Amino acid sequence: MDDSTGSPRTNRGGARTSLVERAAQKIVADRGPAKPAPKKPDPDPEPIPASDPPPTDLASLENSQANELPEVAPASVSEPAEEPLLREAEPAAQGQSNGTAAPAAAPQAPPQSPPPHPGGGKRSSRIAKIDVAGLMSRNILTPQTKRNRTVEEFRLIKRMVLSRRWDQKDAPGNSIVVTSALPSEGKTTTAINLAMSIAAEEDLRVLLIDADFIRPDALRQLGVSSDKGLIDVIQDPRLDIADVMLKTDIDKLSLIPSGQPHDRCTELLASARMDELITELASRYEDRILIFDSPPVLATSESVELASHMGQVIFVVQAGRTKRETVVSALELIGARSDIGLVLNRTASRLGSTEFGAYYSAYYYGYDEKKK
Repeated sequence: MDDSTGSPRTNRGGARTSLVERAAQKIVADRGPAKPAPKKPDPDPEPIPASDPPPTDLASLENSQANELPEVAPASVSEPAEEPLLREAEPAAQGQSNGTAAPAAAPQAPPQSPPPHPGGGKRSSRIAKIDVAGLMSRNILTPQTKRNRTVEEFRLIKRMVLSRRWDQKDAPGNSIVVTSALPSEGKTTTAINLAMSIAAEEDLRVLLIDADFIRPDALRQLGVSSDKGLIDVIQDPRLDIADVMLKTDIDKLSLIPSGQPHDRCTELLASARMDELITELASRYEDRILIFDSPPVLATSESVELASHMGQVIFVVQAGRTKRETVVSALELIGARSDIGLVLNRTASRLGSTEFGAYYSAYYYGYDEKKK
């Protein structure tokens, strides 16, 4: 029975209990039987389900995490671990973020080598060396030739030719053919001298073409040899005219050989391909003069057909050898045209004559001494 005055009771062991102890016991009795104490965690605890509430003791949780987790170096969030792969995928990701499907990267085709040149190989870049000493020994003009009567005579011929190159005609005025009625009248020498004289101009260039397909002699006199030439380009469309053109060590002078012998040269010269080549050579550069060394008119048929493509004709006549009737017959084959100029070759000065050059020696007497 309880004591009304609140005196302490004795427990089963005989010890007195205080009021505080009795109050605690009463609270425990009101709550029900005490829950068993939690067991110690296993060495490998099962993961806590997601529905369980997190621990409320934040301080102890932080301390436990600090003791259990290994130390790691701080990493930036903007630098992912797989950086190279992510950077390669960036264009696709950007396309998706813009609402457009990123195209798949097309496989790169292996590099292709440039197509072969129509000429069947690389263009020759060699410089043809002119036999200047051999030309001077035969009194042919070179850049080293000093002022003399031959130089002045070809300057006069050159001025007449250049004055006609802008004439409006069916054929370009800067294309000139040098021919004669008979062989050995000096047409090749005249063609070379005229080319050398034009090469001395300040603002012009000259292209000398050996168009004597039967007996080519222009390049031989210059000391130059080559296999393919003009007739090969006309016959073979795969060849370009630049494949057979030769630069020389004389400034502003280039050459085109005649090419391999062919039985149908006249028919090839009459083809549309020949028209295209003449137009290309004459119109590509305004400062270029074309000089064709042609066969004699009365020896072959090629010269007549070649002259039909030209804007000017220089007809060489050897003085004291070629008869008037021969000259007339050759000019009739060429046809009536106003662009023909006659050059009288190998003339001998006569006492008292008033032709060009008759007073050259007297006028230029002492010129070389004054230059020194």
